[in-house]
Formats: sequence, C-alpha cells, structure tokens
Amino acid sequence: TSNSTLFVADTGHDRVLQLEIDAAHRSARIEKQIGSGTTGFANGSVGSARFHGPRGLAQSGSTLYVADTQNHAVRAVDLNTGFVRTIAGTGEIGHGPLRSSGDPRQVALRSPWSLWLDRPWLYVALAGSHQIAVIEDEKEMRTFAGDGGERLQDGAALAAGFNQPSDIAGGGGQLYVADPEASAIRRLTTIGKPSVETLVGEGLFEWGDADGFGPSVRLQHPMGLALDGLLYVADTYNHRIKHMDVVTRQVAALAGSGEPGHQDGPFGRARFCLPEGLAVRGRHMFVADTGNHAIRVCDLGTREVWTLTIAD
Repeated sequence: TSNSTLFVADTGHDRVLQLEIDAAHRSARIEKQIGSGTTGFANGSVGSARFHGPRGLAQSGSTLYVADTQNHAVRAVDLNTGFVRTIAGTGEIGHGPLRSSGDPRQVALRSPWSLWLDRPWLYVALAGSHQIAVIEDEKEMRTFAGDGGERLQDGAALAAGFNQPSDIAGGGGQLYVADPEASAIRRLTTIGKPSVETLVGEGLFEWGDADGFGPSVRLQHPMGLALDGLLYVADTYNHRIKHMDVVTRQVAALAGSGEPGHQDGPFGRARFCLPEGLAVRGRHMFVADTGNHAIRVCDLGTREVWTLTIAD
C-alpha cells in the first residue's frame, strides 16, 4: 500500500473504506468500499460481504485484518482478490473470559475491538472479556494477557486485569494498551515472561484532565493509540489528543481545546468530539473524530488541524 492509502472502519455503516489521499492531505476519494454496507455476517466478495460494527484494522501486505466487533469475529480481506473471510470467532458472543485455544474459527469471542500485527502474531484486544488474545499464523488462538476480571491489576500477563481494552499499538517487544474504563494506559511486554504495568491511571473511578508525569496524570476514557516515537493518545471523553514519552511517562495535551465541537485551526483552539482512532504518517496524524463522523488531520509540523474532505 502506498503512503496515499488510508483504510477507515466506517463503523456505523458496517463497512471499511479504502481512501486515496491527495498530496496535501486535504482531500480524499473513496477508492474501494469493503462490505455491502448492510448489517450481517457473511464472507465473499468485497461487494457482498457483510460486517457488523467493524472497528480496529491491521494490514499485512495484501491482507487487511478487521476487528468485526459486533459479530465478535476477526475477518481478513484479500486486497488483491477482493475476498473476505473469517479467521476467528463464530459470529456468536462468547460467554465469560476466553479460556480455550485452538482453531480460532471455533472460539467464541467477546467484542474484539482492536488489532495489532507483529508477524506471525496478530494481537486482538477483546474489550468484552477484558483480555488480549493472540492469533498465530491464522491457525491457533490463545489468551495472551488478562484473566477476564475487570480491574487495574499489573503483574504476570495471564493474571493481569484490564478494563475494556480498546486499542493496542507497539513494537520492539512492547505493546501499549488503551484501557478506557480505568482511564489508563498500560504496557504489555511480549517477550520473555510477558507482564503488564500501568503507565498512567489509578483505577475505575479516577479520571480527569491533567497533564504531568505518571501518577499525577488524569485521562478520561482514552480509546485510541498510535506509536511513532511518542505515544499519541486519543483522550476520548476529554475531546483531546495527547502525547506521552513512554520512557519518562510525561503526558502533555497536543490538540483540542477540551470542549466538544467541530472546529479546525491551531492545535490549542481546535475542537474534537469523542476522538477514537489514530494513525500517524510522517508529520500528519489522522484522527477518527467519531462524534463528528469525520476524519481530521493534525499537521505535527504547523500544529494545525483540518477536516479531510471525502468524495466518492
């Protein structure tokens, strides 16, 4: 995929869009619609396949993986042949925590929300069962972190507690997890003995809007992450984008006044409404501004925000 391509989960329309973005990052056209746009659970061509509330995306070469959240499944799109298949989940909601392992298509999942690819492993944030699972080579699925209890519990990965994990991003043996119900950001080591630590957040009822360092930081229901040197955080209920130095745990507001709205302009004056997904490419950050049903662009060089114009 070229740098001009951006895939967007159009959740409310039960489809995924492939956008081609102009050189100025001001406008885009819809290159391809993946999914018929009709709610359902069906494999097949991109025109006839059906999704239900798709959210997280991850790409590996010509394969696009989709967290098909309300179908409780993970789907794969072959971008060359235009065929959609199911790689995990039965289409029915699972009961209780994920315990079984084996053929991923025989395992009932609970609200897979986000995906992160570190080949041959595809990590899946299961918001509904408060766990992180991993699929290896599309052949086997197992629990990687979280015992299924909803709580802010650090330590050995399989004994840790998460709080509706909604996004994962990482690299270099570490995954960062947006843990919104605890207004927390967690770090999961994936090599050696996997373990979980909390970088920001104090628990289910500790939230706010405060920059600073480690324990003094307060977020409110952060749902999106992007790692590009700094860790960028969609601080969803504060209607802001923030960034964190993952070494020092220093957090600072980046864009958004904190007031909900739809306003372009300088970072400090711009307004978002419930921003969720983030993607960074060079000096441009794309924001899924969910409450505004818009894609916003943050220029990290000029510190300006604008709204991407999308045409069919």
